[in-house]
Amino acid sequence: MCDGEVPGNAGRAVAMLDAALGFLGGAGGDAVEAAGLGGLLEQLAAIDAKYAAMRLRLIARFDANDGHDADGYQTTGTWLAGKTGVTAQRARAEAKQARQLAGHPGLAEKMAAGELSASLAGVIAGWVGKFPAGERESVERLLLEAATAGASPEDLFVIFTAAWEAWQAANPRPDED
Repeated sequence: MCDGEVPGNAGRAVAMLDAALGFLGGAGGDAVEAAGLGGLLEQLAAIDAKYAAMRLRLIARFDANDGHDADGYQTTGTWLAGKTGVTAQRARAEAKQARQLAGHPGLAEKMAAGELSASLAGVIAGWVGKFPAGERESVERLLLEAATAGASPEDLFVIFTAAWEAWQAANPRPDED
């Protein structure tokens, strides 16, 4: 698509993606000089985040519409395992992350832009989920700003911990007085 070609439908987009991966997985990837591999891997990481965001969004839609019912499966996780060849553990994890991400549009947006990996988005969603509903949006925004500014996962954990401790200090439980 570097030449400006835009697919006309989802089927064409998948075919183009398949062709690009075939090229990079073969002669195209082999032709990259050693000095260029790091840059290529960084680009592929951003593409992986975009792919994961798209896949999880589609899984969430499939799940919300009980798409698994048409093939006689009881859950989206069992459908994914049965129809796409992933392990049952991965299928359940993907279905869970798809539902989780649906409740965190900011995380999904950053993934779709290639700015946040699926694994880090899952971790941030888990951290944010520890806060009461009224606090989650501001904590998520804080973590997303730090992540997109280049904070490492370790740095993000420090930020989360500080936010959590500040919230606990401002909201002591009655039995802790």
